[in-house]
Amino acid sequence: MTNARWKAKPFFTGPLKHDVKNPKVIHTPIPENWFAIDFDDKSWPSAKEYSEEQVNPKESFYKADFKGAKFIWSDDIDLDNTVLFRTRIEKEGWKPRWNTKPNLDITGPLPWRAGK
Repeated sequence: MTNARWKAKPFFTGPLKHDVKNPKVIHTPIPENWFAIDFDDKSWPSAKEYSEEQVNPKESFYKADFKGAKFIWSDDIDLDNTVLFRTRIEKEGWKPRWNTKPNLDITGPLPWRAGK
């Protein structure tokens, strides 16, 4: 369940100062293997919980079942556009049955764009 114990790290923020006429953004590259169990996220800030009144558009609350969950985002719900979330869920006696290393190579050209 989502809550403020999750980590939330923004990687694309803007437009800075809400300036849509002369938009400037901050773009931080997403680190490799950010999804791996052993990735060091100690420097990532905790997520911030937001109420229904603070979130727009409201449809996200109406289309999904949020029973018990909190809507989380980074500290800036208005300007942080790309945010990655991490948490660790532990269960006594659990044994991993898969890894977090992708089997898909996404570094080359996309197959459906090869002819363009």
